[in-house]
Amino acid sequence: MNRLLLLSLLPVSLCAVFAISLERARSTQQSMTSREMRNQERIEDLDPTPLPDHRGPRVSDRFPDILLTDQYGQQHRFVSDLVRDHAVCLVLFYTQCTGTCPGTTQMMKRLRAAARDEFPAEEIRFVSITLDPNIDDPNILLRYAESRGLGPQEGLADWYFLTGRFEELEQLRRALGLYDLDPEIDADRNEHASLITFGNDRYNRWASMPGGLSFEDLNETLCRICGSSQRQRFKRAIQEGRIIADNAAAECSSGDAADNAAACCEEKQTADARVAN
Repeated sequence: MNRLLLLSLLPVSLCAVFAISLERARSTQQSMTSREMRNQERIEDLDPTPLPDHRGPRVSDRFPDILLTDQYGQQHRFVSDLVRDHAVCLVLFYTQCTGTCPGTTQMMKRLRAAARDEFPAEEIRFVSITLDPNIDDPNILLRYAESRGLGPQEGLADWYFLTGRFEELEQLRRALGLYDLDPEIDADRNEHASLITFGNDRYNRWASMPGGLSFEDLNETLCRICGSSQRQRFKRAIQEGRIIADNAAAECSSGDAADNAAACCEEKQTADARVAN
């Protein structure tokens, strides 16, 4: 009898457990949706209008306008043809590198794919410049690019794999600030830092980040440096919850329910602590 009673109650108990789990999932989903809605509202408040071009001297004015040859044998002036009035994502590498270069190139590939959703293909260039021009001629650069699926693709920005004269490449490397202060370390190609440089010549914004950072960090930097409007620059950071101090402050003063207010104020304190550190 007891056994029959237990079996009869089992479906009821399972339904109760399922109902509790469903309610918890629904509550979590509603909370996440609320946060996403607030962030979306903030994104929509950002101005989508392109910012005015920078007036006056530009960082690129001090870059040597050296002649470079790409993987197809076409020649380009670094500043005049590749940088001027464009956004760029640039890295120094060499094809024989077995250290950090392959991982950095793979990260650039991911950034290029993500840039399709943020930028018209003609507004941004991806640039890989060899540190070893004695080996990396255009044919080798072409094989390197094709073996990694980095050739032209519809909707994706152009990717230039470039070589040139060693002395001029050294001038460019130093002008970009991509060198070590220790001459011995700087002279050793194997010790080169895998830095990805993001530039937007039109707005005179430049930054370099280690290629070993997370994709989210680097993609956010790409948008922030290369973006042409406030919305384009900061949308990604807001979506990923990386800009939270102002967001939390606004929520805390908006008259939310007590539990939500406590949570958002705690988030603001965390954000302030990050800034302080």
